[in-house]
Amino acid sequence: MKVLFLTLAGENIASSRTRVFQYIPYLLANGIKSKIIINDPYYAQRSKILIIKILQSIHKKINNIWFLFFSFFFKNIFIQKVYLPCWEIRLFRFLSKNIIYDFDDAIYVTDQNQNISKRNLKRLNYTLSKANWVIVENDNNANYVRKCGNSNTLIITGPIECNRYTPQNKSSHENIIVIGWIGSPSTTKYLEIVRKPLQNMALKYTNIKLLLIGSTPFNIEGLDVEIYPWTLNTELELLSKFDIGIMPLYNDIWCAGKGGYKLLQYMAMGIPSIATPVGINDIILNMGKIGFKASTYEEWIYSFEILINNKDLRIQMGKNAREIALTHFSYERFTKDLMNCFI
Repeated sequence: MKVLFLTLAGENIASSRTRVFQYIPYLLANGIKSKIIINDPYYAQRSKILIIKILQSIHKKINNIWFLFFSFFFKNIFIQKVYLPCWEIRLFRFLSKNIIYDFDDAIYVTDQNQNISKRNLKRLNYTLSKANWVIVENDNNANYVRKCGNSNTLIITGPIECNRYTPQNKSSHENIIVIGWIGSPSTTKYLEIVRKPLQNMALKYTNIKLLLIGSTPFNIEGLDVEIYPWTLNTELELLSKFDIGIMPLYNDIWCAGKGGYKLLQYMAMGIPSIATPVGINDIILNMGKIGFKASTYEEWIYSFEILINNKDLRIQMGKNAREIALTHFSYERFTKDLMNCFI
């Protein structure tokens, strides 16, 4: 059995890394060979220089031509978060290809950072209606697929590489309690939700610090804030410094479609969490005593207070979180489900 993957970007983009690249060893262990074509190698580093932009665009088009060429030699066609032309999907259907479409996030809605064009929305909806299987992160996204007329949905939240994200011995930080967040420049805006609660904590506790991975500049008066760029090579070392992981979100349709990946990272690392209970976050936080839900200023204050003042609780919640990550969100858990989509 063989699978041809077309993925949005390279391993530095979380959705491509978690939804495609990290599956490959598990699939190979089960006798499934695969080939990966990257739709846009420069997705995260689009140049503003005209000649480089042109060259990057040409490279992307060449990759898509390669994907079309190789598709004739594969029965299983796995498309991850790419908007293919409708004619290409029709061609795959005509050739009796087994089409699997995968997406995380609510890519069908408009957000400050997600502005899908009418053309791409048409392509997406057509693909969702014609795919043999659609794999999504949560029920909200599955419901959208069903509205497009396709009931063959598979929900895979994450997954998280539990063999890579493992609990670490805490680096000595002189009794400093590290509140941590990992994300990207585009999601730094959600940290505004916790600005005032953290200001309150800073007035009361002198032994707390905020550590941010991948954010744009973010300062809180009276609180020590450390910011590091995200890299695949350094994220584990930085995550291991966290005593408390946070995931603040807006309560809107875009956030309701998110996959809760920050939570899964914290959980696999044995870190207790505080998160806004939107979408899949609410479901994950209901699975056990792994952290706290916080939607209001008062709930953030309460959650910070409890975890800052109780080391034993932090440790126990971290252990619970790790166990749930292993049982419910690992690649070992989901690879067999994914394989059921192949023919």
